[in-house]
Amino acid sequence: MSDERASAGPDGARESTDEQASAGPDDPDTHPGFDVTGESDGASAATSDAGIAAGPGAGEELGTGMELALCYSGGKDSTLAALLLDSFYDVRLVTAHFDVTDGWRHARAAAESLGYPFETVELDLDVAAEAVDRIREDGYPRNGIQLVHEHALEAVAELDVAAIADGTRRDDRVPTVSRAQAQSLEDRNGVDYIAPLSGFGRGAVDRLVEATLDVEVGPSEQIPKADYEAELRSLVAEEGGEAAVAELFPDHTQTRVHGFRGPE
Repeated sequence: MSDERASAGPDGARESTDEQASAGPDDPDTHPGFDVTGESDGASAATSDAGIAAGPGAGEELGTGMELALCYSGGKDSTLAALLLDSFYDVRLVTAHFDVTDGWRHARAAAESLGYPFETVELDLDVAAEAVDRIREDGYPRNGIQLVHEHALEAVAELDVAAIADGTRRDDRVPTVSRAQAQSLEDRNGVDYIAPLSGFGRGAVDRLVEATLDVEVGPSEQIPKADYEAELRSLVAEEGGEAAVAELFPDHTQTRVHGFRGPE
């Protein structure tokens, strides 16, 4: 999940996550295998100052009646994706996890603060093991996180919904979903796949989030969030210790949403 992509996560981790062209492991903004800002994620149909529908249920008011499951990490990217989709769908926030940590609880808290329904989907631990192996072989987490995100989308697509979505953005290097992957996912599962932030760059996302959400920002190892990265870090640490984590995962920031931004 980079809010942030894992998170991560699930905003991975997600809220998913953002990175630029590769330069080297010592520069987190240009690391070849990671998204460095993370994700890396309302209660009524009222519109916020940013012009975003500020609460769940607008889809029902419009009469679409279509349910959508959004891969959710509790970070800013996946949360903004939920707000953008809310006018057309009955949005359900879903955290896909390996049950390695209890990070999904942070995503649940974020969902509750926003007023959205929340659930979890447990992923296959064999995929986590394969992702960790790829990270060790590559020396960076990009391909491992991509593998987990694709697995998570497949798992969420099996839910009884009309559409699935994530918080991937225009600038993201990982996770990403190609046109061919999206079409295959839709055809095999009978759902629509939507990436509402695919036309948004980092600056646009940050400005909308700043105007709308109460967000905590900090180093990835300090921000509690339900993205893929946190669980992969934990698995790497089990075998190689924190030194291995520091070597494989470049420094970057993550976000965690605490609710809507209050009045100034």
